[in-house]
Amino acid sequence: MAVPCILLISISFFLPKLSQSSLNEGNFFLYEIKDAGYYAKLNEHEIEFTDYRLGSQTGPIGLIVNATVEDIETTGNTFFRFWINNRSSIAYFTAEWFDLSAILTSYRILYYVYEMVENFNEISIAELVLYQIRPFIHPDYNDYLQMPEKLGSEICSFFSVWLYRYPDIICTYDYSENDNILCFESWIGGKINNQFGKILTNVIDYPSDISFGNQFQFAVNKETGIVQGFGQRGWVEGTIDDQIVKVSMKIEYELKNYSLAKYKFGEFKDFTKNSSIAVILIPSICIPLLVISSILIISKIKKSYRKNN
Repeated sequence: MAVPCILLISISFFLPKLSQSSLNEGNFFLYEIKDAGYYAKLNEHEIEFTDYRLGSQTGPIGLIVNATVEDIETTGNTFFRFWINNRSSIAYFTAEWFDLSAILTSYRILYYVYEMVENFNEISIAELVLYQIRPFIHPDYNDYLQMPEKLGSEICSFFSVWLYRYPDIICTYDYSENDNILCFESWIGGKINNQFGKILTNVIDYPSDISFGNQFQFAVNKETGIVQGFGQRGWVEGTIDDQIVKVSMKIEYELKNYSLAKYKFGEFKDFTKNSSIAVILIPSICIPLLVISSILIISKIKKSYRKNN
């Protein structure tokens, strides 16, 4: 059922100034959807979406989403209400969500492809997690915010442990800080021609012959924790368990009047039929709620990571 929008357009460009990591109920942030869409094919199964969607709410690229603080728990967990035009939905974020999910986010599309091979309907969960806007990273509960070098190192070490089996996987990352804004980017991609999958899903290894790439970037104010911009995109093409797979997913959003830098690393293949750019190539350095469903997935991945390390 439609819910009246309680915020006036005349004040929609106002962004509250926060003190340190504090949020207040009613604070709101306007994010512009800069890119979105996905294409997924598994043998005869095929699905495509080229706009933005959050549950039952949809909109074109350029859509403005209002993220309003609904409630703040003493533990640092927060509820945000997301307004799209005159409709809204609520998402819950644990205080440490970023530390729990950042490594997974760096290879999320590859992860969901293997989940999709197990059950094609998993693509619906991928959609929920992929398109969820994440406005706030609590500075007091997320070490990666203060130690981006650790984040990059652990993203790459997750795969480097297995390089004797998968020597064609490349990982690289970079970060910078200016006026208290931390900008981070990572890339994981390459080829896999071997049994693969269990280190991601902790379920089963499948015979795999694929090429893939995963790009991840974000910009966040380290003092306030407000996310300035966030992007992830990835693709997989080839065969897994003798099934043909062809997948590309992407999302990018920015705080009003902020611009993320262009991706520096890796390559992205966009398989959506109406994409004006079929393949985007960028030079690569070869050195090395959240909704409840996503929280459960993050927990599973974290357990798998600890088991394998």
